Amino acid sequence: INVPYMEVVKAAIIPAMVSYATLLYITHLEACKLGLMGMAKENLKTFTTVLFQGFHFLIPLGVLLYFLIIERRSPEPSVFHAIWILAIVMVARRIWQALQMSQADAAPMRETGFSMAASAGHKVIRGVAAGVVMGLRDVLDGLASGARNMVSVALACAAAGIVVGIVDMGLAGTITDIIGNLSRGNIFLLLLITAVASLIIGMGLPTTATYVVVGSLIATVIVDVGGAHGFAVPLMAAHLFCFYFGILADDTPPVGLAAYAAAAIA
Repeated sequence: INVPYMEVVKAAIIPAMVSYATLLYITHLEACKLGLMGMAKENLKTFTTVLFQGFHFLIPLGVLLYFLIIERRSPEPSVFHAIWILAIVMVARRIWQALQMSQADAAPMRETGFSMAASAGHKVIRGVAAGVVMGLRDVLDGLASGARNMVSVALACAAAGIVVGIVDMGLAGTITDIIGNLSRGNIFLLLLITAVASLIIGMGLPTTATYVVVGSLIATVIVDVGGAHGFAVPLMAAHLFCFYFGILADDTPPVGLAAYAAAAIA
């Protein structure tokens, strides 16, 4: 609570870089083993071309990072500002596409006289109006899709709130005593037990919900039990440890949801 975003970034940057480097390396090895080849260079667009075509999609992300890092706002208002900027970008993108189509249709008409040019101008206006309508429709569809995707997270957060409430009523001490007795003061055994608990709790949950549950239930246990046996475990490290093994449940049996999603993409 009240931890600056940059502190979280500093704590997670090395594990994140190692994770992505490992994924890229494993993907490269698998591609070499299966004889998979990339597209021909002449069929690929240049980096600058792709960046120019999709630069507007980076604007909301830049706004989000600005409010989190520079303004040091909390996540809620930062995301709110990023969302309404994204809505403007979506509408502006549709208007730009409509203008491009309208100008292409109106180009031959400008050479035939004033009346035809006026008709071309009306087409441009109608194109802009159509772009606004399509953009607003995209925004509404995005809001509906976001609401649907948030249902599972909201339910998990609500359930996590119940779990936290029960823990605060006295179950936390029981859990701490059980794990402390099982680990017998051995920090490595403590981490092994909490890792298995995080794997079990994280089964079938989306990433956000997994962290909410394991962070509230397991991370504090590591700190409390470690502190009781003379091991000063930073709270940030405990949270990242539980988060890692919680989301690892998506890659391992018996659930393996991420494996199914990755297989469908591959």
